[in-house]
Amino acid sequence: MAWQILGILIMVAVGALCGIYYVKVLKKPMIGHLAGGIIIGVIGSVLGGFFLGMLEPVFKWLISNPPLNVNFIATFAGALLLVWVFSRISHQE
Repeated sequence: MAWQILGILIMVAVGALCGIYYVKVLKKPMIGHLAGGIIIGVIGSVLGGFFLGMLEPVFKWLISNPPLNVNFIATFAGALLLVWVFSRISHQE
């Protein structure tokens, strides 16, 4: 029981920090400004944690697939990051 409460508190903290980062550091507009960013971040963090928790067996297979020895999540994230970086570099306004 205590571990579940700690997990929820961590999700809330991460969500709040993401909302603050989005509004204050990136200076992006948000409904409700800072409070709205924090609320949306917390809701997204908790929902993401619960839904991805239900898919834990799938993620375990994607992360450590013994026959292929490939981390699919790292591969996908690396590809997306590099595409994003090059799209930002090549974008001219």
